[in-house]
Amino acid sequence: SQQSETENFQIACDLLRSTSPRQTLWAARNVALELEKMVKSPQQSARETLPSVLSVSLRCLLDKPVTNTFLLHTYVLQSIYYLTLIYAHPAHAVFISCASSTTTTALSETDIFQLNFLDDAVPTPSLDVAYPPMIVQPLSVDGTSATNDGSLNTARTPAAYAATSSVASALKDGQDFQKDPMWTLLSKMKIIPRLSFFIENYKALMPVEAWSAVCGILSMVGQRSPGAASAIVQHKILIPGIMKRFLEHIQQGALVDSNGASLHEILTLAIIRLFCALARQSKVAAEGIPLEDILPPLLASSPSSPSEFTCQQLALTLWRTTLRYGLGLEALASMLTISARHLALPYSNEFSLSTEFLSAFTQVLECLKVFKSKDASTLSMPTSTNNQAGEIDQSAASVLATATKYLSSSIRLVLPESLTPSDHLADDDGSISWILKFRWNGSRLAYLSSWFQILDPALNHDGTEDLKDHFTSEDIEDILAALNTLAEPGGDVHKAWGIVTQWSSGEAENVEIEASASCFLHGFMSIVLSLSKSLDGTPPQIQQRNRDLSQKTYQRILDGLQSVLKPRTGDTSEPSRFFSEARHGWINQSHFAVAKFLLHAMSTCLIESSSDLTLIRSMIFSLLSRLLRGNESIAAIIFSSDALFNTCGNPLQEEASSHGASPISSLFLGELCGSERARGQLDHSFKLQHGFGLTSSGFGPFGSYSLLSTVDQPSAPAAGDGVDTLEDHLLPLGRNWLWQIFSGSARTREGASAAGLEEATDVIAAALQLILDQDEAEEVMLIGGYSTQIPVGSKLYYLMNICLQSEEVLNDDRIMESGEALLDRYLKEFGANDSDVVTFCQECLCHSAPKNKVGNGEEKEEETALNERDQKVLEDFVNNKDMSTTPHQISKEELRSLEAFLEDMSKSYREYGAQFDFCTKCIRVFLLPSFPPSIRCRVLQEMDGMVHLLTLPKELEIETEMAQLLLRSVPGGLPEADSSLRDGSDILNKVNGILALEPDSLRPLHGCGYVTTYCIALLARNLGSCLTSGSGVQAAKRRLQKLDSQTVEIICRATKLFLQNGGKRDALVDAVLKSLSDLKNEMELSRHSVDPQFVEKCVEQCITPSN
Repeated sequence: SQQSETENFQIACDLLRSTSPRQTLWAARNVALELEKMVKSPQQSARETLPSVLSVSLRCLLDKPVTNTFLLHTYVLQSIYYLTLIYAHPAHAVFISCASSTTTTALSETDIFQLNFLDDAVPTPSLDVAYPPMIVQPLSVDGTSATNDGSLNTARTPAAYAATSSVASALKDGQDFQKDPMWTLLSKMKIIPRLSFFIENYKALMPVEAWSAVCGILSMVGQRSPGAASAIVQHKILIPGIMKRFLEHIQQGALVDSNGASLHEILTLAIIRLFCALARQSKVAAEGIPLEDILPPLLASSPSSPSEFTCQQLALTLWRTTLRYGLGLEALASMLTISARHLALPYSNEFSLSTEFLSAFTQVLECLKVFKSKDASTLSMPTSTNNQAGEIDQSAASVLATATKYLSSSIRLVLPESLTPSDHLADDDGSISWILKFRWNGSRLAYLSSWFQILDPALNHDGTEDLKDHFTSEDIEDILAALNTLAEPGGDVHKAWGIVTQWSSGEAENVEIEASASCFLHGFMSIVLSLSKSLDGTPPQIQQRNRDLSQKTYQRILDGLQSVLKPRTGDTSEPSRFFSEARHGWINQSHFAVAKFLLHAMSTCLIESSSDLTLIRSMIFSLLSRLLRGNESIAAIIFSSDALFNTCGNPLQEEASSHGASPISSLFLGELCGSERARGQLDHSFKLQHGFGLTSSGFGPFGSYSLLSTVDQPSAPAAGDGVDTLEDHLLPLGRNWLWQIFSGSARTREGASAAGLEEATDVIAAALQLILDQDEAEEVMLIGGYSTQIPVGSKLYYLMNICLQSEEVLNDDRIMESGEALLDRYLKEFGANDSDVVTFCQECLCHSAPKNKVGNGEEKEEETALNERDQKVLEDFVNNKDMSTTPHQISKEELRSLEAFLEDMSKSYREYGAQFDFCTKCIRVFLLPSFPPSIRCRVLQEMDGMVHLLTLPKELEIETEMAQLLLRSVPGGLPEADSSLRDGSDILNKVNGILALEPDSLRPLHGCGYVTTYCIALLARNLGSCLTSGSGVQAAKRRLQKLDSQTVEIICRATKLFLQNGGKRDALVDAVLKSLSDLKNEMELSRHSVDPQFVEKCVEQCITPSN
């Protein structure tokens, strides 16, 4: 049973520390088997059941003397690998088979990114996000020696992990492992010296399972930092020992174990996965991988099994990864020879590597693109702090000089004469068919696109090569005809775009299909864009077909957007689903390829309709909100298109350029280039996007130092000197990026004070008008676009932050007019869903919370422990309070941040905001019934002596304006009539006090303002509820006794009318306004203090039937 298995596992964990060898071996075996089950069927709850000191117990066993069978250490190595997988960030997972019973392993989304999207710059989370801050010690690349009994020689190497450590230190190390397993293995558990000791002294004893576990551990810890990967590759024992074992297995042939699994394939997959993981980390690591010893033996023969095919796939992936640094070009000649037989096979052949070869050749062309842009005097630049430093060595230059000659022969094999919807396999469900088809077509379209880019006259300064040298007119016509077929309704573009645009609606039915569709869409858009720029001067019929292709492609994009941006009703504030960085990566890349085509279409006047512009903005603004670190170049290209952000005139007309650069574009481009660190990251991002770098003088792949999303800059501060701050990284922008401009999250560039204020004013005014235009257009078009999908609570919060800007900014009429128009739109929606105020408070907390989470490690741990102990008590206290006091969804922290925001708003309003109607409306937002009563009381307290300013002149003159305002402000009618909640005593006492305190200082009751009317409405509603339910009547009478006779008379009249007309919210508003209007037309009543009899008389009139 499940319970007995759990008990056995706990016993096994305890017995790992047994002094009996048999018990220890039994325990290690059971722990390894159970951890393997957890990895294969991961559950978050499983991690919580693991003992904190399990990793410590396992590491101590590695220091035990090695037996002749190496069995104990094999189980321990497997357990450490599985445990690292369990606790590591999902983006760092490398799945390797450590058991001889199977050669198949699960595919992580990193694997899918490389194998299906065909790119090796896999998006990775920043380490400060993935793990708590740690100080990683530098790793030595020297070898280790050992004594005969298996212990490390401490004279030359750090001491082995001590088995006699205290309980406290063991618990601390175990907890550190759970937080950051790779760092703990590297820094505290000294895993690299111990693994090198095994390889150096016991490689003959180690079974394949042990070697696979070693590769798994190294592939995981190598991702902790580029330095760790470099230390592993440069170690004089680790990689040479692994390679020696690999070559021995190659020479021995296809060995199988008792279960029939190929030992050769198990070990080969483990080693290649290790090298692929290390090569992505840094150029230094990639340089240390012996490609010449790996590629020829693996690719020499045709695969005969799926696992052997996977080995060859990964081998080509490894070569393609090294090509991203301009390395491995020497293998081009042999790879062209091997690729010929694969390219001759149909792509549907189960063992065809044509897709992998084409994706690698495409990367060769990217290197060639850089080479052709340089002359002999600029083939190298000295390495320095210059972000664009790089060089093309002599061997690479000699290969690239003849690359087009060698590669041109492959063009004939990939010309898309068969790109038709009927080109498919006959699978039952069609899933494998579409994966193979999308991958193959995506790879060859990207390959052909690279050819057109290289043959662009702008790149060929010497004119030695021309488009006609490699493509005949018939070839180009065939390509255009095939592409036009793909762009037909119901074609492959329609299919792929339908898959990619639906990604945010939930989990993908098949992420491999989604990644493959993204690959195809990326390749298709790339070649369409390349052709639109390369076919000038060709015959008219070719140019016409090219224009037809652009028009069809544009129409397919619009069709997909219109189908996915359906109107959204109800609550739009559902929590964002978590998608891995890799999945974000292929979706963002494909959407960016579409965006680049659309931006080009805008520049060529292909887009004429403002409704089309609304759809395009919705897609691109949503893309900007999803960009991650490493996508800075995408953001820079998008923000360089002023037509997307300009609102003056018609942005689609050329005359719009007379308005100059958009303030929004200028702001974000300034952010992307605002510091040396930011420029370094932007340069790195352009290289990840196959660009030259920050400028065209860069060296692209030859100047790349890593394929990680964040560049490891030498100028970064040391751990003790400082840390990255929010100012160093603009991305991710987040879904509210356009509204966050109002809150100051997006900074203006440095400059003189007057210039800075003018820039801030222009930016806010432009953002307001852009949002207003998009809002109104989406409403007219009935689509659920980018603006519609943002929760109204989030939008309202950031809009209200405009009130905190300086008085000079608020004096701008553009800001006040657009801001008030937007505010009125949001107030019509706010409160329709219970979650609106929750999202408002959540944004308030996120905006006010410190963004820099890195600090002293020990202090942070103590604070975290305290928070964990107290958090549940605080939440229970808040959530168990009466609903009429605090909504249960609002946490204590959110309430505190909301109070702080209210204080800032009130201070600004008192100082200068009261002169602006926009600010008055924003302050009144806190009186809406969606907010907790404590907030409504607090705003009335903050406005003490100023409540008469909360009424706008038109609301005194036009009764319907006051009625609409009051309808939004009162919580409801009678609880029995509309199931609304009764007001608490706090808010009732507060409004009663306002009416009782110096009533002459308020606006006269005959022309009373908003606050006075609001207070009367709450007291009339409460009195009606008390009289109806029979509870709280005496308390209501005591409140009335504190008021003057005129006010009591109005409240009682309003209560009577309210009860007579059904007790709904609108009846309450009509009753209050009618009572005030009737009193205005009657003879002036004397105002005097009241006694209990007067109150009793007035209350009795409330329940007396009218004549």
